[in-house]
Amino acid sequence: MSIDDNTNWPVNKARDYIPSAPTTAPPKKSGDAAVEQDILAKKPAPSKKQAKPKGISRRTVLKGAAATGAFVAGGGLIVAKNMFGASSGSSNTASSFNEQSFTSDPVGSKKSDAVDGRVLVVIQLAGGNDGLSMVVPASSGHYYDRRPNTAVSPEEVLALNNEIGLHPNLRRCYDLGNIAVVEGVGSIDGDLSHFGMEKWWERGDVTGKNNYRSGFLSRCIDPLDQGSPLTGLATGGQTPYFSASNASTLAIRNAGSLEYLSADDWELKQAYHEGLRGYGADNTGELESLVGNSWEKLLELGQLTGSATEDSKNQNLQDGGNLGDQLNFAADMIAADVGVRVVHAKLGGFDTHNGQEGRYNQLMNTLDASIAGFMQKAEAKGFADRVLVATVSEFGRRADENGDRGTDHGRASAMLVVGGKQGRLGQAPSLTALRNDSLATTVPFDVYLGSLASWLGVEPGSILPNEPKDIIDLARTV
Repeated sequence: MSIDDNTNWPVNKARDYIPSAPTTAPPKKSGDAAVEQDILAKKPAPSKKQAKPKGISRRTVLKGAAATGAFVAGGGLIVAKNMFGASSGSSNTASSFNEQSFTSDPVGSKKSDAVDGRVLVVIQLAGGNDGLSMVVPASSGHYYDRRPNTAVSPEEVLALNNEIGLHPNLRRCYDLGNIAVVEGVGSIDGDLSHFGMEKWWERGDVTGKNNYRSGFLSRCIDPLDQGSPLTGLATGGQTPYFSASNASTLAIRNAGSLEYLSADDWELKQAYHEGLRGYGADNTGELESLVGNSWEKLLELGQLTGSATEDSKNQNLQDGGNLGDQLNFAADMIAADVGVRVVHAKLGGFDTHNGQEGRYNQLMNTLDASIAGFMQKAEAKGFADRVLVATVSEFGRRADENGDRGTDHGRASAMLVVGGKQGRLGQAPSLTALRNDSLATTVPFDVYLGSLASWLGVEPGSILPNEPKDIIDLARTV
């Protein structure tokens, strides 16, 4: 369940239980040492001496962290394994947080021909991505008539064939040689509001008429769960895509926040860690007990995860900014071999109602650099042949630009898929036969989501309410 959606534990209440982390150690000035020593002298002594962990593996630490709950470190929220899935009437024990509350939703089934070890990386383009600017119908005069100010010049388009091409700022992905576009993806119905359409996508409900409560990605990983320490990873913060998963999942808003939990010689931080280890010892409440009992494992997680992400980012990932950071952390966790099968990352800013051209150019540059950098690192780490990167977005934009040199909410859009089959997939929507000024959906989004699930190794009809047909084969042709 979402941490702030239909839960008895609002975000602010959960945060009330978390001690504030110290800020990064500043350069010392004259007298600083005395001040710091005074602070340390006044701190309460821990209830008992904590031994430094010995011989513990990253796999063990992640498994312990995933089993015990959630924490906030320097603003980075990590949520694990049905933290908020328990009913309000459950017994007053931390273990009750691991109960599955959405038992009416299907668990799903693994395909008989599933390829073990595949990893799906989903990048959410939040705000409603303009598919006509990402996958440009460069041969269509109708496109240029409808967009006199925002159309991508045909001379700049990266041609995929004699009809369409990619936005020029997707050059690095284009040069990878393993990119596909899926055109015409969208909802069958719906009001095209951000909240409503995001919820439909998150649950994999193309009509909005089903009662599924769990997230689509949760239903993807549950059939593949083998008791791994970490099966689902959300690098852009908590997401309803992973709601009510039986498999272990973690969501983190900022991987750099783990620095607050890493070991070093700064005494104030060591004092902070001692306080965390003793936190919750005198509390008996359910959430208090859960958080209090988590700190030791989470401190170990911070130390070991920090060592796992010490590799410098390649230039592409650096150019990708926050999304590059998300995918860099994801690559490290996949390479750590702790069982990650699905990653959710997020890039916002796609609600381009005005001044679209400049903003969209930057968004495409960020997306391009991040995906290319991730694939570069995947190649270096040895898992590039078993990973698929795919975009999702709650809706597209209208065919015509508006009076503010932007585009308004529309229905169908285009999706990018990197690492699988190359070429043009789906069916391009007509630029003349519009639906309420929008491109009509030619590929219902549950067909697209089902295609991703099928590539991953899950039977699409077992996890999607409308049992989509015409699944697209995304597997790379050898």
